[in-house]
Amino acid sequence: KNVNSKAIFATEGVLLQMLTEDFLLRKYSCVVLDEAHERTQSMDVIIGCLSRVVLQRRKLFEQQFTDQEQDIEITPLKLILMSATIDENVILNKNLFQKKPAVIQLQKKLFPVAVHFLPKQEENILQKMFDQIVQINENFGIGNILVFVTGQYEIFELMKMLNYHYFGVEKQLAVENSEEDDFNQPIQEKPVEKAEPKDEKEYNDEELHTVFCQTEITKEVIDQLREEYISALQKPVYQKKKFIPIILPLHGQLSLEDQKKIYDEVPAENRLILIATNVAESSLTIPAVKFIVDGCQHKIKVQTQTGCRLSVQNCAISNLIQRTGRAGRLCPGHCFRMITPGQMGQLDQQQKCEI
Repeated sequence: KNVNSKAIFATEGVLLQMLTEDFLLRKYSCVVLDEAHERTQSMDVIIGCLSRVVLQRRKLFEQQFTDQEQDIEITPLKLILMSATIDENVILNKNLFQKKPAVIQLQKKLFPVAVHFLPKQEENILQKMFDQIVQINENFGIGNILVFVTGQYEIFELMKMLNYHYFGVEKQLAVENSEEDDFNQPIQEKPVEKAEPKDEKEYNDEELHTVFCQTEITKEVIDQLREEYISALQKPVYQKKKFIPIILPLHGQLSLEDQKKIYDEVPAENRLILIATNVAESSLTIPAVKFIVDGCQHKIKVQTQTGCRLSVQNCAISNLIQRTGRAGRLCPGHCFRMITPGQMGQLDQQQKCEI
């Protein structure tokens, strides 16, 4: 509550620059790293550096009381890592932290989310996602839809398909030609690599529906989710346009003005369909999302002999959990994953580190 206290919000790149200018970060008493589970080059370097800064700052702080001749005005540095799905090995890594850091689990109100899988592997994932979005919009009740695809090109194609279906026109989208997003690359329509379940009991392709919940769950909520799903399946597909969709994109190259549109109030007769890259996985909180359609893939940087390139790869289970958690904030929700349970069993638990 000190009126002289200041909080600085910075990107990973800015924080790295601050470390190069003053490695001990003498001006700061606490550093909070949000989304610490994202094992990017920058995040891993920052955590590695700050783990040493914490030790050095503590040493200098204690030295003030033993060496009267030294005039060192420095306090210990607090390092706080925030994440919903951080790898436990990071916390237990003695090369990073000599003592195991304190772990504080914050309880929050989360509603259960029913997770649905594909009964069989699909070759054209984008077409399957389109069919799923239409079915949700026409056969399910109120609630916005958040769709995860790999890049701007896929966003453009899916929006074009939906606009043609609902409005009979192909809206022209202002999508920037970005080398980082590989916009000029053709859409990836080949199926995810065929995966056989490691454990038939644990990853059975007949187990198409599960419930994801990090808090207590009641039988009434499970029955509600089951009734919603069964009722939607019994209705004929494309029976009527129940909600007039508001279809918006979300990706890293989007202008701030266009990003603000996702927070506009949605009229009762409309439903927001937000088609996004993994920027919506953790960076933003989308209002009133009840349905997730997850392509279960993302683009990551891959090191090659000639440099770096973006490659479409399967998400890790921690990524899928993070995406599922986008629903269930205000009410029970549904997540439709475009993979089978057998494919789910072959995914890595955590996202691979860039280093």
